[in-house]
Amino acid sequence: MDKTRLIFSVHKKTGITLSPDDPAFAQAELIRSVLESVFEQADRTLTERAEAVTEKMVEAGQQVAAQVAAQGCQRVTEMLRESRGAMARETEQAQQRINQQFENASRVLAHNLEAAVRAAQSTKPNAYVHAHMLAVGAAIAIVFFALGFFMDWSPSDREAASAQTHRSGPVISRPRS
Repeated sequence: MDKTRLIFSVHKKTGITLSPDDPAFAQAELIRSVLESVFEQADRTLTERAEAVTEKMVEAGQQVAAQVAAQGCQRVTEMLRESRGAMARETEQAQQRINQQFENASRVLAHNLEAAVRAAQSTKPNAYVHAHMLAVGAAIAIVFFALGFFMDWSPSDREAASAQTHRSGPVISRPRS
């Protein structure tokens, strides 16, 4: 505390001149010490309360985050369960359609084979040999048809492959260096 500056300030404002040994300076020092102590206590109290509030806010935030995560996981689980059910239903329906198409194609092919065998047996000598050859050819055709069907090799795939081969020649992949 700068006593000279304070003496000058008091004299300027009040016209009273104080000496450096004046008891007013002791009283001012006492008030200053009391105020410092009060401010220090208030600062400690405010700091403790702020830390407690901060801890509570962090805990509340963690609880909210955990609840949101749990709800999110539950919703994702529900969505996955619904998706699995829908995929299972669609897969079953697709399998039924495939089986039906295969049965229809097999019936038509078998009917055509029977007609061809009957025609071959009735018109040619050695009809038995021709009928067996025709049956073997039809069986091979059925096998290739089934393979193409289950491998999903449709006529459009063959046409695209054929067009690619005719346009630019066979595609040969070479290692790049």
